[in-house]
Amino acid sequence: MFLIISGSNLNLFASIKQNDKSEVSNLDSKYLYKIPEVDYILGPGDLINVDFSSDYPELKTKTTINGEGIITLPYLGRVFISGLTPKELSGLLNKDYKKFIKYPSISVQIADYRPIRIFVEGEVGKPGFITLRGAFSIKDNKGINNVDSTYYFPTVFDAIQKSNGITRFSDLSNIQIIRKNNKSNGGGKITTYVNFEKLLINGDKSQNLRIYDSDIIRVSKSKESNEEILKKASLSRLNPLTIEVIITGSIQTDKGLKTLPRSTYLSDALQIAVPSVLRGKVTFMRFNLDGTLDRRIVSYKPLARRGSYINPKLKNGDVIIVGSSIFTKTSSIVKEFTSPFIGIFSAYAFFDAIND
Repeated sequence: MFLIISGSNLNLFASIKQNDKSEVSNLDSKYLYKIPEVDYILGPGDLINVDFSSDYPELKTKTTINGEGIITLPYLGRVFISGLTPKELSGLLNKDYKKFIKYPSISVQIADYRPIRIFVEGEVGKPGFITLRGAFSIKDNKGINNVDSTYYFPTVFDAIQKSNGITRFSDLSNIQIIRKNNKSNGGGKITTYVNFEKLLINGDKSQNLRIYDSDIIRVSKSKESNEEILKKASLSRLNPLTIEVIITGSIQTDKGLKTLPRSTYLSDALQIAVPSVLRGKVTFMRFNLDGTLDRRIVSYKPLARRGSYINPKLKNGDVIIVGSSIFTKTSSIVKEFTSPFIGIFSAYAFFDAIND
């Protein structure tokens, strides 16, 4: 049996090897020069290398673009480069340096990427501005010359994940991305669309575009919920596995921010936070994405139908107040209501909503 299995495997690998050879033989050396156009636009915080060719090693410069978008270069002094791509900058420098050196062959490479700040709006868990690292480098300490061997750049997936994932009504089939166009192509804005369902269902990585500083990502709202996509989002870690809610009021246990499983309902949270017998009213509050407030005063019923009005499925940022909702506006109470609430409502407006 071992010989039969081994022989089968050998034939299989032999077939794969032959296919690899045929694919390589069909390749043309022109493939090596299919270098994609770099859309990256330089800005304050980028660390760049300016190489003047092997004939002028003394001119090689490594510098960070300052907050005004300026760097200092040999002979030229202070120059403004923010808003240019590396290719555009190389072209301009080659023109200007003809006054100082013969046959300039200047190239610009990014040594370290600045953090990027983008805006995610629409049907995501927490819309708004987010900041991500411009590139994630994996240092190969056992590699040759101990250099950075791998760069991973932030993508649409990272942006949505940082925005607390999707909702059950997110339309992932038509995500819009708006980006600054480079100056060589006329400037202004350019727009494209990606079908993120293809990534989650079929693993189509072409839909997971790299994102750049100042990008805008819009996730539209679907008319119908899509539980299958929501499940895929959780399995892929696009959606976080936990949520954070505030539980406070007339309870003896620790009050404040609680981390709970994403599938938690109001009755589950109360059983976790208030293990003793609970009687009386419970105030449930949710800040909706459109800025409105969902406030419900319900009687606690541990066997209430899950997903009903009195037993909703919890979302990140919900507030649960056990017992009386009459609070004194003191600093000790304010401390309980920290992120993610400050910034959505002022503390004064929040307490007005509680005591309404």
